[in-house]
Amino acid sequence: MDFKIGEDIVEPGSKEPTNKITIVIVIFIALLVGVLVFFASTTLFGKKDKNQTNGEVSLDINNQSVVNLYNIATYGVLGKRYDKFVKEQRVTMDNFTNYEKYYYAMMFAKKEDFIDTGLKDNENYNIYSISNEKIKNYMKSFFGDKIVYSTAGAIELTFPFTIQNNNIGTLTYDSQTDSFTTVFKKSSDISKDLIEPFYGKLSSATSNSDNSVLLQERIIYTELIQNKDSTGNLIDSYTLNIYKDYEKTVLITSKNDLSAESLKVNPVKIEDYIDKAGLITYKFNYGTSGYYFVSSSIAL
Repeated sequence: MDFKIGEDIVEPGSKEPTNKITIVIVIFIALLVGVLVFFASTTLFGKKDKNQTNGEVSLDINNQSVVNLYNIATYGVLGKRYDKFVKEQRVTMDNFTNYEKYYYAMMFAKKEDFIDTGLKDNENYNIYSISNEKIKNYMKSFFGDKIVYSTAGAIELTFPFTIQNNNIGTLTYDSQTDSFTTVFKKSSDISKDLIEPFYGKLSSATSNSDNSVLLQERIIYTELIQNKDSTGNLIDSYTLNIYKDYEKTVLITSKNDLSAESLKVNPVKIEDYIDKAGLITYKFNYGTSGYYFVSSSIAL
């Protein structure tokens, strides 16, 4: 409800002007909202360290709600982290493609969201359906209430579960039922690389006076080069370069003559380079669906 503060209106027998009562109501509602957000934050993040700077309050990075937010920011289907936040200098809602909106929103999808329609496509695959309302709620869970996405075109996504032994589904919007028909035809299994292209570690979390939460992640980027012998043939010898930035312009260290076995036995640990690593800051605001992503930025 919107309240307007106008001129004093005094009814016969009234002791206080109407606009003063309105002001009291507005102040009360504002205080109530603030208290509710405070208690929601306290419930989610527990006890906060009163190590305040400019309204910032430190949070325990091992708190499950903090860990959940970090997992959202570092999500990748089947454990293979998507690289959007590690390669783009600054990300806001405006930077996401329509595919990326679905990619991140559908991390919240469950197998039971897809209902068997009893129909089959022309290749005899079962046709499933997921309501647009569910997808809209998943969009809001990641991006907040103001998210806008397109339902046009077919959207192929890999899911962390299988339906009829397949985990890649193609979603197509049906305006008559306001739902997405979905067919699972393919399967994908993400292989483990000898060295990951980047490694990150949550380093701090803070709650701010505007009820936002900031997460800071230390990040390093790798380059693995397989060496060759004098005749140009590849050999079991690698050079590992570790950088501070995605563009690989700030070298942290270089290691030579590494074998595949030694890389497996002694994998890259970001803890060894934490003081020289890059820094990604993620911002989350509190909305009707809980905390949602607002922005990320990279600093060297």
